[in-house]
Amino acid sequence: MQSKTQVLKQKIRIFFLQPASLTPFVFLRVSFSIFSIILWFVLLPHIYQLYGSEGYMQWIISENLFRKEYIPTIQSVFEWTNSFYEIADGQIVTVLYFAYGCCFLLMLAGLFSNFFAAIAWFIHLVFLNTGNIYGYGVETFVHILLFYSIFMPLDGKWSLASVLFSNRYKRTKFLTRQHIRARIFIRLLQLHLCIIYLNAGLAKTFGSHWWNGEAVWRSFTQFQFNPFDLTFLYKVPFVLKFSGWMVMFVETFYPFFIWHSSSSRVFLGGIICMHLCIGVFMGLYFFAFIMILMNITAFAFNLRLAAQADNTRNFAFQPTNQSNEPS
Repeated sequence: MQSKTQVLKQKIRIFFLQPASLTPFVFLRVSFSIFSIILWFVLLPHIYQLYGSEGYMQWIISENLFRKEYIPTIQSVFEWTNSFYEIADGQIVTVLYFAYGCCFLLMLAGLFSNFFAAIAWFIHLVFLNTGNIYGYGVETFVHILLFYSIFMPLDGKWSLASVLFSNRYKRTKFLTRQHIRARIFIRLLQLHLCIIYLNAGLAKTFGSHWWNGEAVWRSFTQFQFNPFDLTFLYKVPFVLKFSGWMVMFVETFYPFFIWHSSSSRVFLGGIICMHLCIGVFMGLYFFAFIMILMNITAFAFNLRLAAQADNTRNFAFQPTNQSNEPS
């Protein structure tokens, strides 16, 4: 007869360490790489204006006003490079940016994805610290996903690495470790999203802007964001109020109901609809896409894939019912 403490420890071990499917990470690797490559091409014509020494924000200004101490910038990389090889400031921007894009091409192919994610994360950090005045939600979540990608089992299946090193990927112990890593990092991503939405939802409940619809009205009528003219909504104030209430409800209760099979589809669909509205009606397409991508990776696959539970020498897990155990 197990004690309550032992039962709790067993549940915690199952929650964090029970081997899980690698399929969500295949989706994450492919979709995140394609997303980043598209974003790379969108920013390419403007890269010197954004990050060049004589761009919109000159290096001498950004270095003194916006740089985070102890984190490298393009200028510091430029100065370090010129200490042993002379190169123009525009060339260093080009080299860094093209190296950044190549990292995502190799991640898309699934070749040493963790290694190239680490390089992409560092280059992205350099760009962020150089031009953080231009950054917004997209840059933040790209940086978060790149950091997770350093450790996630991205090449576990359907990748060039799994083909080239097929003998290694067929080993039982290696596969077991990959599946356990999958469980750990899918849980971290899930918990991270829950914290983000809980914080955002609770913050909106303070004050009156989201209760009376003013926040939604301002979001939908800022000319620099909105591709559509939605000023007619002033005639139906209840729609604005109701939209604000729904945003607060979905975000605040997302961390509590996303785990239950009976309500997970409703809240996952609600959060995806919210981000689709942000993308369509506010023109923040890339922000909406990366948030939807993260939610699908974290929760959508677990709605249809049974958790993979294996009895191993190190982990004596009992098979669990997918409909009862949050995945």
